[in-house]
Amino acid sequence: MFKDSLQASQSVLGGVFKKIQCGIEKFRLFKSSRYIAGIDIGTSKITVAVATFSKDGHEIPEIIGIGQWRSTAVRKGDIINLSQVEGELREAFSEAEKMADATLERVYVGITGSGVKCTLQKAIQPINNSEGVVTDIDERNAKFNLQNLRFSEDKRILHFFQQEYQLDGTLLSLDSPVGKIGFTLVTSRNVVYVDSLKVNAIQGMIANMRLEPFVCFSGYASALMLMDNEESPGGLIIDLGAGTTEYVFYERGIIRDAGVLRVGGDHVSNDLAIAFNIPLGTAEVIKRQYGRAIHDPEAKGASFRHRVKGKEYVIPADNMQMVMELRLKEVFEVVKDLLEMRNLRLNSNQSVTICGGGAHIPLINELASSVFGVRYVSFRMNPIFRRLNAKSDPNESESWEKPEFATAFGLAYFGIMHTLQTH
Repeated sequence: MFKDSLQASQSVLGGVFKKIQCGIEKFRLFKSSRYIAGIDIGTSKITVAVATFSKDGHEIPEIIGIGQWRSTAVRKGDIINLSQVEGELREAFSEAEKMADATLERVYVGITGSGVKCTLQKAIQPINNSEGVVTDIDERNAKFNLQNLRFSEDKRILHFFQQEYQLDGTLLSLDSPVGKIGFTLVTSRNVVYVDSLKVNAIQGMIANMRLEPFVCFSGYASALMLMDNEESPGGLIIDLGAGTTEYVFYERGIIRDAGVLRVGGDHVSNDLAIAFNIPLGTAEVIKRQYGRAIHDPEAKGASFRHRVKGKEYVIPADNMQMVMELRLKEVFEVVKDLLEMRNLRLNSNQSVTICGGGAHIPLINELASSVFGVRYVSFRMNPIFRRLNAKSDPNESESWEKPEFATAFGLAYFGIMHTLQTH
């Protein structure tokens, strides 16, 4: 039964859905459709993943269709031409619907790029009774105070991630603090938010397609497909895309921080184009064919030859690899610095995992491990979806387990969980 699998998946995901409130706008529940689509509007590609599930929760969800189309009007995660993106999205959407043999109504779209931020909110509740024992009323007041903290009207909250209670500076847990002894109860949550205008533009574009749009932070969607169980010490998940790098840091199932850098694989290609005075398209090809995240000391003196339209380019192998390593290392170091600004550091029991298209770069895991000083865990999606579509080629569905599909799959799963919770 999927309800049992749902509980197991929640455990696999560190109890995420039992412990957070989703700050997303609620539209009407559709009456009959049992299909959900996750839409990843990336800088280089638009990906649509269609999932099917039972409204009573008695079936394991399944990915039954994927559509992709080249993205030409997104820069560093930001849409620069809505009508052009809408046209490209329609192509990817049509491809996914055709493969899934389904008509879609409700979609969950990822949002990234500029303006996506994560901040920590805290609320304090004094314990006023003479015994200093936390009561139900104290807990309710603490929650009320947190929920009523003001937030800028020009921002849209995407997610709340509840943090542990603190009592007189001592960290407790997510469980009720009632019965504990102390004088000051603190409750807190991480809030992921973005400019309202950005959300409105995306929702309007999706609504033009006669679909019900919901938004979710893309990096969180990717993390849903990779996070392990709540007893795990956790770690860092980095989605290295073409135009952005998203990250989520979690431990014991609690999300501590999340964010976006407007730097990605395209910037590596641009560095190569500038360094060796070659066309950007040629730099992209060379990066894919010969690139690696850590330069090979034995490559000194070697070179790559690449011919485009009758012109041959000779690229020194060691220099090319060094350019890539420096840029990718810088990206990871910026993420590390941002975490440290919030007093967050990975410990030796935690790990780092890379997803997104950048996960294909040879030795990218080893570079991340070196920068963050922890072990790496190679990309592997959690077994949330039933892998095989009985009507499709079994070998084909195996190819769907790619790091660049993590966001679209995660958005579809987020949609299923949200629908079941609000049903």
